[in-house]
Amino acid sequence: MTTRNGIWPSRKWLALFCVPLAFLLTGCIKLDMALTVNKDKTVSGTVILGFADSLAALGSGTGSSTTTTPGGLDGLINKKSKGVTVSKYHQGGFTGEKVTFDHSPLNAFSSSTQKDGSFAIDIKGNHAYISGAMDLSSTGTGASGTSSMDDALTKAMFAGAQIRISVTFPGKITKSTGEISKDGRTVTWNPTIGDKTDLATTVALDSPLNYIPWAFGGVLLIALVGWLIFINRKKTPISFATDEEIPTTEGDSGEIPSI
Repeated sequence: MTTRNGIWPSRKWLALFCVPLAFLLTGCIKLDMALTVNKDKTVSGTVILGFADSLAALGSGTGSSTTTTPGGLDGLINKKSKGVTVSKYHQGGFTGEKVTFDHSPLNAFSSSTQKDGSFAIDIKGNHAYISGAMDLSSTGTGASGTSSMDDALTKAMFAGAQIRISVTFPGKITKSTGEISKDGRTVTWNPTIGDKTDLATTVALDSPLNYIPWAFGGVLLIALVGWLIFINRKKTPISFATDEEIPTTEGDSGEIPSI
């Protein structure tokens, strides 16, 4: 687009032109991860990546795909892992894909670091760990060549993005950068555009060994109660009534009455 004099319009006018587009695409991304780490060292749950239908409509007009992003879920999830199924997602004004985990191995999540972040769950001994980060910070100027106006436009477009990462464990979360639930077993993050979110978390898993002292104490208590009952009965003599002690009714001489 040029003016009559063949000069490109200023960035100021481009910014004004892009403002309505930014409002149109506000909240155009939905990323929802709801996972549960099971006691058998597997993971269940869902990961949803969707784009606003308004953005999908623009993409169809230009012939580009809006159901994936560079790397997308393919860079985060090994979709060929056991128990992993992928289906189309179209709900609440968003269109994309839904990945379901049914007791899938922990390595279904790629631990390799990507440009925009990584996510991995690991279990070592009686502890579970989440490592990784989601980097949604602006790149600013530099090698990427983006300007402050580009960053501002990007932030405006993704201002209402719905991003949530939630993981539940079979144990108590001892340390995390996210928000820990009241029962101490679920941690949640809500990353925002323009920030880098660290996902570091440490969990003390429930272990059968933790219940051994209680079980041993219960056995001792039962044995003590049984021993006290046995001793008490042993000290109490059991007496049997003799013939002389058997009471007789009045008028009973002990003789057999004649007919």
